[in-house]
Amino acid sequence: MLANKRVYFYFALCFFTSGILIFLISLFVAFARTSTDGYEQSSLIYFNREILPDNVLYPLLMAADQLTLTFANDERKLFLQMDYALKRLDTSYSLANMGKTDLAFITLGKAHQYLLQVNQKLLTHAVFAQYQYLGRNLNDYFLTQYQQLRDNFTDSQQANLEIMRQELLSCLSQLP
Repeated sequence: MLANKRVYFYFALCFFTSGILIFLISLFVAFARTSTDGYEQSSLIYFNREILPDNVLYPLLMAADQLTLTFANDERKLFLQMDYALKRLDTSYSLANMGKTDLAFITLGKAHQYLLQVNQKLLTHAVFAQYQYLGRNLNDYFLTQYQQLRDNFTDSQQANLEIMRQELLSCLSQLP
């Protein structure tokens, strides 16, 4: 009887360990290397955009993003933040089209925060001066998208969106 319990315990331990190993391997395999404008960028596969903030798996994707940012060097972190800003902007559009405007606005705010972090780095670190044109283009793109998304939101959200727009205009005025 005791031998059977040990066998079951070892099988359970083996399956649990295998599950953890498969999960960790899948996280590492999910990172795809791409090259854009001569810089290397890492992006997490987002399962055809099916996993949105209202999905129970979304926190795992965000944790993977944060983990990637934590271990990235400064230059890679800059491009990851640009990438994350664009992904959240895209997610915000998807949510707005689904009628989930409150969640769309929250997600847009997160995209905006990533963009502000990018702007801060571009404006304060001379080593990133060569990428300021990317920051300028990204800010212009976000301003255009803010205008297109504007009508999806409530009056108070539109007022906050205007503040976000003014922040980007301020950043744009400081970028060469």
